Amino acid sequence: MRPAGSFIKILWFNMLLQVCMRAIEFGLLLKNFGYQDGLAAKEILGLVIDLVFTNSGLLLSYPLWYLVNENWPKLAYRLWIGVLLVLIVAHYFILQYFVYQLVPLNTFLFEYPLKEILFTLNTSDTSYVFTAAVLLVFLLLVCLAFKFIVSADKFLPKVFVLSVFYSSLPMLFLFRYLEIPKQHYSINKSQFFYTRTCEWLFTNTSRALEKDYLAFQKLYPNKHFLGSAYPLLHRFESKECLEPYLNKFDTKPNIVLLIVEGLNDAYIHPYNGLNLMPFTSSLAQRGLYWNHAFTLGERSFAAVPSLTGSLPYGSKGFTLLNKLPQHISLVSVLGSNQYQSNFFYGQGAWFHQKDRFFRFNHIDNCIDNTTFNDQYEKIIVGSDNFFWGYNDKDLFKQALQFTDSLQNKPRLDIYFTGTSHNPFKIANQEAYEARYSALIANLPKEQKKFFETYRKYLLTELFVDDALKDFFEAYSFRSDFKNTIFIVTGDHPMTEVPVANSLKRYHVPLIIYSPKLKRAQVFSSRVSHLDVYETLLSYLNGYGVKAPDFSTALGSKLIATNGDLGQPLAFMNDNRQVIDYLSGRYYLTQNDLFEVDENLNLIPSSNTQKRDSLLNEIDVFRKVSEEVSLHNKLMPDTLYCQALQYKLHFSNEDLAFGKEYSKEYINLFENVSIPNSKNELEVSFDFKATEHKNLQLIVEARTLKDSTVFYYAAGISPKETQFQSRITLPQINSADAKFNLKAFIWNQELKTYYLQNTHSLIYSPTR
Repeated sequence: MRPAGSFIKILWFNMLLQVCMRAIEFGLLLKNFGYQDGLAAKEILGLVIDLVFTNSGLLLSYPLWYLVNENWPKLAYRLWIGVLLVLIVAHYFILQYFVYQLVPLNTFLFEYPLKEILFTLNTSDTSYVFTAAVLLVFLLLVCLAFKFIVSADKFLPKVFVLSVFYSSLPMLFLFRYLEIPKQHYSINKSQFFYTRTCEWLFTNTSRALEKDYLAFQKLYPNKHFLGSAYPLLHRFESKECLEPYLNKFDTKPNIVLLIVEGLNDAYIHPYNGLNLMPFTSSLAQRGLYWNHAFTLGERSFAAVPSLTGSLPYGSKGFTLLNKLPQHISLVSVLGSNQYQSNFFYGQGAWFHQKDRFFRFNHIDNCIDNTTFNDQYEKIIVGSDNFFWGYNDKDLFKQALQFTDSLQNKPRLDIYFTGTSHNPFKIANQEAYEARYSALIANLPKEQKKFFETYRKYLLTELFVDDALKDFFEAYSFRSDFKNTIFIVTGDHPMTEVPVANSLKRYHVPLIIYSPKLKRAQVFSSRVSHLDVYETLLSYLNGYGVKAPDFSTALGSKLIATNGDLGQPLAFMNDNRQVIDYLSGRYYLTQNDLFEVDENLNLIPSSNTQKRDSLLNEIDVFRKVSEEVSLHNKLMPDTLYCQALQYKLHFSNEDLAFGKEYSKEYINLFENVSIPNSKNELEVSFDFKATEHKNLQLIVEARTLKDSTVFYYAAGISPKETQFQSRITLPQINSADAKFNLKAFIWNQELKTYYLQNTHSLIYSPTR
């Protein structure tokens, strides 16, 4: 069947769209990154792929077009042209992510809350006016060119466009058969995004079973697990770890954890001929330094829960869970041992829900960009003057100023820097630009070209290094300096700058420094952020810190007893997929197996038996990690309270609550006797309700004479399917020693809703 003349016009229109869009992509890449070797050839190959992909779609749609065209020819023509325009506009915006990150847009988009997506857009340097102007000019040029083609239709060789059209579908299968290299430059960005989206929508993820729990526990033969009801729960063994490297502290030492945004291990070494971070490099030389340390996530979401609690990942990152399972961390354990805990962040702590995580763990102070003193200059970005936060130098100054005012207690201070993150804004820009230019001036041409291409990003590392230097110098004059252990690491390598291979996306430095160090040492054993939690608790046990008798830590100790290669490590990538896995001398990434040498270089491996074994291991890990996180299977309430030295008053978990209700009141619990003191109530449940607008959780405390002394109401959003809240019950000014507590759901409109997985816990904290 030969396509009609109007369909040939559609083919010409599509060809113009693809050619012009590739030209725009090429131009934007030149604008943002300069010319890269082979870029033109990659983009030409990309144009061929674009035409094959889009013409294949048109070829498959031709029978439908033919049927519509037979009855409504104008409608068919306009509809197909309109669809092409909509798709190309969508493609243009999908392309914007690639020309900023050099990584195609993927399904991670669906894992981010809308607030975080808008936050990322607002803090980018993207000019919406420029973006819209380019799109309008593009569409105008295409329409003018198309008008010319239509008017000159008789003089244009139809055989050319028909040849491209008919050959597209066979070429599509040929590309798959020949496995044409899938370089990010060449692939069609829309095809990549739509394909991954379909895979994401229709992937069936099954829940973990008993056999999976046992298989998971076999991955960690050095842990003494306590059964399968709580698969991660094992006996905590306090072993000598840091003691041989540190002189004795006079009192409980302070712990300062410095999480540096985008810190790649490569940056503290000569990097492409340049020493970007001389101070941090010198700190590694003066401290305990692990040169094979890993973060567990490609983005920031993984750092805090891994470092502070050695926690599982859930389905999209532990802190991003809708309901946090019962868990413990350095913050809560040290807090129950009279440590004061503080979190310092120059941006909004709501990002990745850090604030909620720390509040759940009873942190004392959470200092973010909403609580800085007025003396520090705000960073304002974007056309709508979005308030991003504060630079790292001001972050450290604010933190030191704040801690000066605190009472004399041992402290856990957690810092998360942000300067080396989009929008990459620094103070004293001109001075750092000049310094950067001087550093790269005498480099060979290719290296200099690299540093010019990524100037915007790598320039911030100079600033961050100075901020760390100023922080340590200021701290050295404080009275508590000699009583402090500093831990410095990266949350993940900077994603805007290329890394050598897939594994190095997770390679970060890990440094421990203290004035009490006996000697510096480099460790080449393989460790991760997951190993910090048990290492610190083991060490602090010698200073009277009562560590729990059990642990749910995925990690072990930094100075390991299970060999230089450590235990298996599963990584969560940018798309919240757990498909990268390091075990022994092998690394699995997206079903491809590699051997890993001592420098973390990857050598392709054809060992299919090993690949299949690791695929099974990572599937088991993913299932169990999700199961314990999503279904509150880290630890029972009794052990949670025991670990934190809380007095347990009431615990109730009804996993089989699942029923439909339309009554006005449904009790979660009632007549629970609690002492007249400060108490904490935790309530969570799953629910489904499409109609309600006024569903509320009500908590009441009454005297034995039935007088209300405490009342709390929280609205339940109809947009959510899970609810979790912690309510502080204050001590009441009353002669009564005890009260009766009740919690219920108030359904004022008598609408039907479905309730299940209810959990209630009441305890008295130790502080």
